[in-house]
Amino acid sequence: MIAQITPDRLEEIVPLCQEFHVAAAIPGEFHSDAWVARWSEFLEEGFGVILCQQGEEGQPVGMIGGLIAPDPCDGVLVMQEAFWYVDPGARGVGLKLLDAFMSVSKALGAGRILVAHTHKLKPRALNRIYRRMGFKPFETMYAKELV
Repeated sequence: MIAQITPDRLEEIVPLCQEFHVAAAIPGEFHSDAWVARWSEFLEEGFGVILCQQGEEGQPVGMIGGLIAPDPCDGVLVMQEAFWYVDPGARGVGLKLLDAFMSVSKALGAGRILVAHTHKLKPRALNRIYRRMGFKPFETMYAKELV
């Protein structure tokens, strides 16, 4: 079952977030308190959406989340995917999560959706999936720690 996460349920997906952070080699440390605080604000203010796929025993096995805001150039409401991760033992639910995310985005009035992938987690497969679903590449992102 795919459920929309509310601020009071964010703690349930923190272990998946930590797993994603490590598996994707995301720069910086993952601080669960900071993550929960920020996403609580995003969800409460209506700027964020998180969907969670639950396993047979009710545990979170997949998640996708994004932020929604008007594009400053053309005013179109844009949903920007911020994370998408499925536990390796639960493969097969990822596309269901993405489909549900697109449906929720459209229901919220988004006229555009932006998705990404890390270079560490199946970039070739995701590139094919995104293109097959009608997404077009337009940007590559780089990161550098400023310490």
